Amino acid sequence: MYNHFKLPYILQRHMYRVAAIGSYILAHGDETINEIDHQEIIKALLVHDLGNVVKFRYHEHFSEDSLLPYTLEESKEMQQELRAQYGEDDHTATKNMLLEIGVQQKIIELTSYIGLSLIGKDLNMRRIIINYADLRVAPQWIVSLSERLDDVEKRYAPIWKLSTEKMHKIRETMSREETTLFNHLTIEPIDIKATTIEEIIPTLHTINI
Repeated sequence: MYNHFKLPYILQRHMYRVAAIGSYILAHGDETINEIDHQEIIKALLVHDLGNVVKFRYHEHFSEDSLLPYTLEESKEMQQELRAQYGEDDHTATKNMLLEIGVQQKIIELTSYIGLSLIGKDLNMRRIIINYADLRVAPQWIVSLSERLDDVEKRYAPIWKLSTEKMHKIRETMSREETTLFNHLTIEPIDIKATTIEEIIPTLHTINI
């Protein structure tokens, strides 16, 4: 699937890491967590950012190595093709990509649970897990929630017009959601670390979306 859409390894790695965190969370949950369809969550996380490739600003954020197996020029050319075929908005592109390859509607719906605009508006545990897993992975590595929000503020606050007050509210709300989530888990936030998560990734390679 990733090869079908010619995704750079950096984007593939991000989705694998987010899905692995989701898998780790689900494996350490109480009865509330066990009532959730684990495979649906993991599948959604494996495809949640497919459309990000249409919004990459290659001239600002990417080195040649991060775009492997493609060159910078190849990546820019493919981006134009993908925008023309699936749309210039990353969320729209993700949905259109998933529709093209016949992904179940339920999985497509779950991918829409990710986003700062949804934080605090829906206490559905599936949304909390999906959004939290995504917010524990920075572009290059697995980080704490606080570190990830620092990264979001640095990279996106000017673009999304996120004021200091708005970011403060996001931090407070996500902190509460983190507490809510871990009240249902047998692990702590600090247990989500690179060494643990990287061991899970190979188990995700054979999942059929």
